[in-house]
Amino acid sequence: MSVALSNTPEMQLSLSTTVDAPTSVISAHYNRRRAQTYDNATTFHKSLAEAYVKYVKPMLGESVLDLACGTGMVGLALDSENSLSCLHGIDISPGMLEIARLKSSDAMNLKSRNMTPGLPSEHPRFPIIRFDNHDITSLSTLSSLSDSKGKFDIITICSAFILLPSPLENLKSWVPYLKDSSSSPSPIAIELSRGAPHQTRLRKNFGGD
Repeated sequence: MSVALSNTPEMQLSLSTTVDAPTSVISAHYNRRRAQTYDNATTFHKSLAEAYVKYVKPMLGESVLDLACGTGMVGLALDSENSLSCLHGIDISPGMLEIARLKSSDAMNLKSRNMTPGLPSEHPRFPIIRFDNHDITSLSTLSSLSDSKGKFDIITICSAFILLPSPLENLKSWVPYLKDSSSSPSPIAIELSRGAPHQTRLRKNFGGD
């Protein structure tokens, strides 16, 4: 399934489903019980998204790969802070992704209404937004990422890293999608403790300081 939406010439938004059901118990849980109420059931998720913005400090025009993106709370918060050029969210829950798609449409409509007149043409007014239904532990099998190694300035994963069966191996598999020249002080953001993301300066060779 592929759903495309364009509300303005500058905005590109798509939702594609590439995972065969059933995917996992986690996916089923979020589809049935959590998708509609996830954002507002508590203040925790909103606070965590705000913490990601604070730690990541996105720069104008950067590109973000948002793993386990859920309803898009973190990725859209980053774009709201400083307009991105690209936001690619991936999650195993179709229900959560549908909410993300609707929120993205609303956010871009609001941005369009509030856009400052006279911005230079190179200003990234709207990011290219894509949401894929896929397992984040096997990004190499996602066709939309087949040419995306070395493309992203920032990778985020919120509230999911500790749920992965082999998190370190998964982390290693994500690093090649970062730009070698990423200027972000925190190109990969993962929360390892409740309430705050961990900043890491990992590069393709796992160097950094």
